[in-house]
Amino acid sequence: MSDRPQRHPAISPTTPLGAALERLLANPYEGDVLGRVSAVSDPLKGMLTGGQIETSIAALKVLINCEGEAPNEQSRRAYGVGIRRAISADALERLAPLLVDPLYSVDVRQILIRTGADGTATLLRHLIDAPSMMQRRAFFDALCDTTEGSLAAINLLRDDRWYVVRNMAELLGQLGLESAIPQLAKTLEHSDARVRQSVAGALAKIGTQPTVDLLRRALKDDDLETRKVIARSIEGPKSAALAMPLVLATEDQDDLGLIEECYLALGRIGTPDAVQALINALPPGGMFSRNPPGPRISAVKALGRVGSEAALGALKALKKDPDKAVRAELAKALGS
Repeated sequence: MSDRPQRHPAISPTTPLGAALERLLANPYEGDVLGRVSAVSDPLKGMLTGGQIETSIAALKVLINCEGEAPNEQSRRAYGVGIRRAISADALERLAPLLVDPLYSVDVRQILIRTGADGTATLLRHLIDAPSMMQRRAFFDALCDTTEGSLAAINLLRDDRWYVVRNMAELLGQLGLESAIPQLAKTLEHSDARVRQSVAGALAKIGTQPTVDLLRRALKDDDLETRKVIARSIEGPKSAALAMPLVLATEDQDDLGLIEECYLALGRIGTPDAVQALINALPPGGMFSRNPPGPRISAVKALGRVGSEAALGALKALKKDPDKAVRAELAKALGS
């Protein structure tokens, strides 16, 4: 057969495993297929747990490819039996961390997806414990290729451990996963402010119309940092409906950090309404006249990042502003 499955180049034909693979691939779908598959899969279990990772992954890939190309149900079942024998729970635990290794990630992903519910459970455990966003994303991406894997991951927002919920919310926000909005909405009422911050930030990053009302409510959260996180997470014109709530969030507000984050968010939104709100914060005799120069400086900084004709015109009008700090920020804005 010219199109029969090929031996993986990482497996030497002079080894016992390589010889078994040669016999299998010489006649992959006829005769005693299960016997020849078992001659390959039985030693694999010990090799995986014993640390012979590269060879084991290569052999498993051959078996999985053969299963996928099987021309009849009998041979397909034989490969399925062999694959299940080879991959123990301990082997899955050893393989999962290799998802973040570029040398193995593609093959390991294929193996974990092939193992069905066991692979899904392994990916979920590693997703929970992953120490970095890069690792969490690798496990989540693999989960999305499994049956109901993404739903299982979203359901981690119901976990009793606050840090699991926080990490999952941050990941869902990074991915912009709209299907997570209903569960994120429920989690916005979490008792832990750290969780609410991550959930609100995730909703702001997703930024679709269904998130607007949720974020309007969250911008009134008693926790100051939650409000800052929302403003910090708003990324552009898709959040135009939040321009007025951001303005309202600065009224009667003494915290310059929140004011700056809200103004910078308005700058990133960059719509005419958002720009006008920033312009309204500039005149010394305007609504912010009783405040220190901090809010006006933040407005100048935000307008400088907008760069539109209206924003530049408002900035140029401040060249003779009596406040030295405002003029200094103005020079930076116009210079950039």
